[in-house]
Amino acid sequence: MPDVPDWQERVSRLVEALRSFRASNVFNQWDESAEPFDCENAAALRRSNLRAYLMARPRPRYVFIGEAPSWRGTRFSGIPMTSERILLGGFPARSASIVIPGAMGRRTSRSDANFPGCNPTNGLAEVAARRVWDTALAHGLAATDFVLWNAMPWHPHEEGKLLSNRASRKFTLEEREAGREFLREVLQGLYPSARPVALGKYGADQLLKAERRAVPHPADRRGAFDSELAGVLSSDTARHGVSAITSAMNRVCEAVAGQQDDFRAVAARRVLERVEW
Repeated sequence: MPDVPDWQERVSRLVEALRSFRASNVFNQWDESAEPFDCENAAALRRSNLRAYLMARPRPRYVFIGEAPSWRGTRFSGIPMTSERILLGGFPARSASIVIPGAMGRRTSRSDANFPGCNPTNGLAEVAARRVWDTALAHGLAATDFVLWNAMPWHPHEEGKLLSNRASRKFTLEEREAGREFLREVLQGLYPSARPVALGKYGADQLLKAERRAVPHPADRRGAFDSELAGVLSSDTARHGVSAITSAMNRVCEAVAGQQDDFRAVAARRVLERVEW
């Protein structure tokens, strides 16, 4: 792991701070548990999952910013846009180590609980979470090249329905401001050099960076998420390639400083001829 000063302290401070938020119709998955859905010590396990996830990513290239936790995903895994099924390596060709390298996170949902429309035997699964992971990995990113976060970190649900997802248009001003505070800490405190990419309109609205980039939400059924995220990643790859070429040409020219101009031109052309576009 690259050396980042006070990294463990910064991550732990963020995880602990997330525990304090309370609001009506919001479940704080890092400090609360609910019968009969959560296992023993569920909130502590979710904090441990999040801490290990962030600790493994001190220098990501991207921060992907989603909307809010789904009850089938972050609500029980404790990791943004990640379901228990992904955390436990329950999908073909997807090892559990993609989430927490060298270790396996812990599920917090009870396998004997009654979850509507779900089979909790192998952990809860969530379609949008799987789509985010699959798309990012399919386009050449390593699992530690990106960090997932939610503009609204805690689980907003409908009144009296813990296993439901409240739409972002119903978020209160208090919820929006609290989420924005933690988003600022993630982008500026933990990952100031990473490129933020919003997944969906709410994430874009909450994005505090001057450079606003957004793609459709992964739950968008029109199929635009995969292609537009691929476009963002491809444009960054091209930009990186151009920078590498420029740097190589500058090094060649510096090495032949004092030689004739035509030699510098020949050297530059040879660099370009060896670069794979």
